[in-house]
Amino acid sequence: MAPIITTRATQDHPEMETAKVVAAAAAPPGRTKEKKDGSANNNNDCSTTTTTTTRTTTTTIESQRSKSSLRYVEDISPGLRLDMELRAVLHSSVSDVQSVQVVETCFGKTLVTDGKTQSSAHDECVYHESLVHPAMFWRALRSGKGGGGGGGGATSTSTTSTSTTTTTSPRSVFVGGGGELATAREVLRHADVTRVVMVDIDPSVVEVCRVHLPEWGGDAVLNDPRLEYVVGDALAYLRDGGATTERFDVIVMDVTDPIEYGPAESLYNVEFYEMVRERLAPGGVFVTQAGSAGLVPSSSSSSSSGGGGGGGGAEGGEGGEGSCFAPIRNTLARVFDVAVPYTAPIPSFGEDWGFVLAYDECRGDDDDNNDDDGPSSSSSPLRVGHPADVGRDAIDGMIEGRIVPVSGVPDHASARGSRRTATTTTTLRGGDVLRHYDGMGGGERLRRGGVS
Repeated sequence: MAPIITTRATQDHPEMETAKVVAAAAAPPGRTKEKKDGSANNNNDCSTTTTTTTRTTTTTIESQRSKSSLRYVEDISPGLRLDMELRAVLHSSVSDVQSVQVVETCFGKTLVTDGKTQSSAHDECVYHESLVHPAMFWRALRSGKGGGGGGGGATSTSTTSTSTTTTTSPRSVFVGGGGELATAREVLRHADVTRVVMVDIDPSVVEVCRVHLPEWGGDAVLNDPRLEYVVGDALAYLRDGGATTERFDVIVMDVTDPIEYGPAESLYNVEFYEMVRERLAPGGVFVTQAGSAGLVPSSSSSSSSGGGGGGGGAEGGEGGEGSCFAPIRNTLARVFDVAVPYTAPIPSFGEDWGFVLAYDECRGDDDDNNDDDGPSSSSSPLRVGHPADVGRDAIDGMIEGRIVPVSGVPDHASARGSRRTATTTTTLRGGDVLRHYDGMGGGERLRRGGVS
C-alpha cells in the first residue's frame, strides 16, 4: 500500500468546518432564554458571552490548524501503521520500475519506493552497516593463512579463544541493487577492496539519491575508481557472466522484498541462490536483506510456515506479503552449507529487520581423502567456527585496521552534531568512521539455528 499523505481538516472547504464548530459553540442549545415577546434575554451577560465566544473561536482555529498538518502514513502489518508528521516532500516521481519519493519526517530525509521506506537519515547506518560488515569480516576470518592483505593483513583473534590467524580482506565484491549507494559506500570503506560491481535495475533511484541524499554516498561513491556501476538486472548479470566469468569474494543483495510481481521477486529463489553460489570465489560469503523480523502479525497466516520456501521460492505465504525472513533463511539453507540469520532494530521501518549470511564450509585440497571434520590445508580458507562465536577483540581489531572513510562523503548532520565531509587527509579510522556496527554479537543478534 502506498504511503498516505493526509490532511485532517475538511479538504474542500476547511473554513466551513470551522464556522460550524464556532457557531455551535457560540449559541449552544438551551443557553438563551426567550422573553414572551420572542426577544432574547441578555441578563446583562453580553460581555461574558463575547469573551467566551472569542476564546472558543481562537481555540477552534488553533485546533483546526493542528489537525490540518500533512501526515506520512505507512502500513506495517494489518492493524499496525506508522503515522508521523510530513515535514517536506523533496522529490516524487514514477520510474519505469517503481514510484520514488524523498520525504522528510521525524526520521530526517527518507527514501520511499512503492510506498515502503527504504532508508532514513536517522538509521540508514544501522541497516547498511549491518548488511555489509558481518559478511566482509567473516570472509576475512575465513581467508586462511597467507596473502598478506595491505593495511588489513593484521593478525586478529578469530574466535573467543586465544588462537590467532592472519586474515586477508576480501578484494572483490558484487552488490545487487543498492541504488541508494550506501551499500557500496560501506563496502568501499574496507581499505583493501579493489573492485566493486554494483548492478541496479532502476537508474532513476540512483540519480534521485545522488541529488537528494549525498550523505548516503552520492557522487563520492559513483566517482570512486574502484566502483563499476551497471544499469541492469542483477540476475541477468550473474547468469550471463557480465561478459566475464568473474568470481567475487563477497556478494551482497540489497534489493526490495520478494513481493509477488515486484522487481526483486526472482532474486530470492533456489535457482538464483545456486547461481550466486557459482559466482563466489573459494571461501566466499553471500548476504542478503531478508525483510521484517519483528514480532508483529503478518498479512498472511501461512507466511510463518513457509518451511524453506516451498516450490523453490522465499515469498512468505501464497500471494501474500507476510514475513519472508524465515523462508529466505530456509531457502538459502537448501543451497549453502551454512545459513546464519541475524537481526537489527530499524526504527524507521517500525520493527526489527532481518538479514541472512550464507556460505559453504571449506575443506582441504585433499578433501576426497578426508572426512568432513578433517583439517583444511594451509592454502584453503580456514574453518573458524560460527559467526556468532567471533569475539569482540577480533571485530574491533578488524574495524580499526581495515575501515577508512570514503573521500567526499558528507556526514549526516545529526550524526555527531555537525556536518563533516571525509577527505583524503582525514585521519579518522575504524570505529570513528562507523556509526553503528560493533561486532556480529553486538548490535546485531545472530542465531545458530533457524528462525520460525
